[in-house]
Amino acid sequence: MPNANIFNDLLKKLDIGVTEFERKIGVGPSAIAKAIIRNSRIKEETIVKVLETFPEVNENWLRNGIGEILLSNKPNSVSTIKKRIIQDKSIDPVPVFDVDFTAGFIEMHPSNPNIIGYVDLPQFRGCDAIVTCRNNSMSDVINPNDWVGIRRIMDKNDIEFGGIYGIVTVNFRLFKYLKESEKTNYILVESENKQYKPRHIHIDDLIEIWVVQVTAPASMIKMYL
Repeated sequence: MPNANIFNDLLKKLDIGVTEFERKIGVGPSAIAKAIIRNSRIKEETIVKVLETFPEVNENWLRNGIGEILLSNKPNSVSTIKKRIIQDKSIDPVPVFDVDFTAGFIEMHPSNPNIIGYVDLPQFRGCDAIVTCRNNSMSDVINPNDWVGIRRIMDKNDIEFGGIYGIVTVNFRLFKYLKESEKTNYILVESENKQYKPRHIHIDDLIEIWVVQVTAPASMIKMYL
């Protein structure tokens, strides 16, 4: 494993401060700063977090000091990592979709070409699909880059208010708490991160509803690849 002093070059190249870097990759305050000062060895889990958060970083440089710091393409992206999943359908695995819940609309049917692999892990059994999270509105319940196992809800009357759901409208694809609204035929949508204000969405605007069954950090999933 490389020593932490290489982060000095990486931070300059990314034009980011160490505090913001620590926050983005999800390590404790001053964890990287202290590692740089001590020039300690970089842990494998830290390398994984860096590559997942900053896919433009050259993995060969980060691990071995070989090549340029940044790449013009992004081979370390989560989508590329997912493609290394063994696609064994013999045990009824859960499909992994190359979509995330932030914005935009993509129907997720089993025949959809956006299926990029299959997972058979105990944590995800019983789910209809696995997708990723791409913002921090539900942190620390669902964090950026987490893999999320979801199950389709076909009847809107089956919504259990107070639970976490993935909702799809024409303009948005979001993970949120769904709660009862005082407005008739509306649902109150709330985030875990209180900087995002609650919103009222008309029940008829919900094109798809997926109940969140399980979440797992991408670093844990990579151990199985």
